[in-house]
Amino acid sequence: AVSIGSGLSGLLLSWRMRIPVITAWSTPGAALLITMLPGVPFAQAVGAYIASAVIITVIGLTGSIGMGKSTTAQMFADAGALVWNADEAVHALYAKGGAAVGPVGAAFPCVVVQGAIDRTRLAEVLGRDDQAFRRLEQIVHPLVARGRTDDLVEAERRGVKLVVLDIPLLFETGGDAAVDAVVVVTADADIQAARVLARPGMTRDRFAAILERQVPDAEKRR
Repeated sequence: AVSIGSGLSGLLLSWRMRIPVITAWSTPGAALLITMLPGVPFAQAVGAYIASAVIITVIGLTGSIGMGKSTTAQMFADAGALVWNADEAVHALYAKGGAAVGPVGAAFPCVVVQGAIDRTRLAEVLGRDDQAFRRLEQIVHPLVARGRTDDLVEAERRGVKLVVLDIPLLFETGGDAAVDAVVVVTADADIQAARVLARPGMTRDRFAAILERQVPDAEKRR
């Protein structure tokens, strides 16, 4: 694993390197490892990898809440990678006509409003019932995984060479086993707390509850 610093946060990359790729480098991770070297711009290294890649490579991008993961995902997108966002996938599933509306509505009848999942009502239900979040995950995670698989198949058909899966709960859902490399975005705890608590409606209790559902940052960085 190699760590770098930036004005935003730190990036920690741990390489699985399960799939060999015939490029100027010997493994998928090696190309992006160049981004860790002084004087090599992030976008240049990622672009060079995309230009030389022979088969699709999938990176799992994750990090605890408030670490700067969304900005890092944008860095990859700006460099030419295709970014798939798990939160956006869930929003689509909750929208009117989304595949999660029926099963989630059956499990929590009060959360469906005008044919869509009302996220505020859903959050209220989750806050009252300790087991509700687990039931919700059992419904939503398989739907998200199915959509992700379909999107990856389509990306490969289109000739995409680098896909970044932006998944907040990558380790928690076992998604790290299905990617070629993992990028963990990290920051100091005080910076993380300041960012999260500045969000509208966020409280220290809610922040603590979110952290309890996530693999600790130190463990992600191993």
